[in-house]
Amino acid sequence: MTRWVSVLSISTPKDWNTALRYCDSVRELNCLDGCFETVESRTVLARFRRLYTLSIDMHGDVRRNPNTSRFAYYTLVTALPSSILRLHVKHAHSPDIKILDLVKQHAPNLEELWLGRCTMFNRSPACEFWGAFPLEHDSYISLEGTNDYAYSLAQELAPLKRLTALYMGIYLAPSNIVLAHRVFHTRQSVAPQEINWQHAVAIQQGIQGVTEEVAVSTDIAGLVALLHAPLEKSFTLDSCPFCREEFLQDRIHAEKRANEILRGKTNLKTISWMDWFSHSHLGLSEER
Repeated sequence: MTRWVSVLSISTPKDWNTALRYCDSVRELNCLDGCFETVESRTVLARFRRLYTLSIDMHGDVRRNPNTSRFAYYTLVTALPSSILRLHVKHAHSPDIKILDLVKQHAPNLEELWLGRCTMFNRSPACEFWGAFPLEHDSYISLEGTNDYAYSLAQELAPLKRLTALYMGIYLAPSNIVLAHRVFHTRQSVAPQEINWQHAVAIQQGIQGVTEEVAVSTDIAGLVALLHAPLEKSFTLDSCPFCREEFLQDRIHAEKRANEILRGKTNLKTISWMDWFSHSHLGLSEER
């Protein structure tokens, strides 16, 4: 029986009742979006005492209050088994610090960590959160403050002495790279240093006579649709010479410096970041 239950996927809170029958036999758990909807399910993972690999879809970590319509972060998991060596987090909205605190408290022997985010590239059309906050994508795609972020991250990771592999869901690229590419580069034009999103949306929608000097009024929904456009599955390093010329070297330098900082304060051997220059913009950068 152990052979048949060594790997399990959990789809709904009800699945936990079945999974717990074999909690001492399960080596790998794949927790899908929606399986942590009850109070009891938030601590259930701690009962899988022989678990080595854990994958969690964290897309439900933010909720809209039906009374105020405001969003707030929601804690899906409050405990982990101390046995896990590999943790893969997918589609998170909340800051990485929430996961790091959980790991340091419950799984200090972790060896491999993936901190995946919900982004415009893996959520098309946009989810409710990004539909409401289309101007906040710089939380995971930015070059500003890279060194400070790396120092802060290294400090948080330092207690995890056995952690050797880190895969970040962050793009070390200018936050305007998407508008630059989709609005200007696809029209064989160099993008301006500062991009007004309303002008960019107007250009994308085919409105004539759009210039920086002329005020335009565009619906925020137009920006959401532009950012969460269908995937560019054929996109590679050589697909857009404008992107390569404008952004590649800055990304390489930022990743190299961030990795140097992280390695100087942790035991990390493998560090990867999300790579704009990859198929559908969903690949990882090469080790630098």
